[in-house]
Amino acid sequence: MGAGDILYESGGKLTYFYFPVTAILSIQHELEDGRVSELANVGHEGLLGVSLFMGGHTTPNRAVVHSAGEA
Repeated sequence: MGAGDILYESGGKLTYFYFPVTAILSIQHELEDGRVSELANVGHEGLLGVSLFMGGHTTPNRAVVHSAGEA
């Protein structure tokens, strides 16, 4: 995964879980004026896509690769 790669957009369909091994992923929320607020970072201790596990298929947030690596 390369830095800046977008894994999913706000409101987009979730299809995968991501378990970062060496990458750091960023969960972001885009504000109405276009600015972005970072909500959380996910590294090797976590996973991305927990809403899939809970039965959801979309998310209100965007996920971006913050630091390049593997997941």
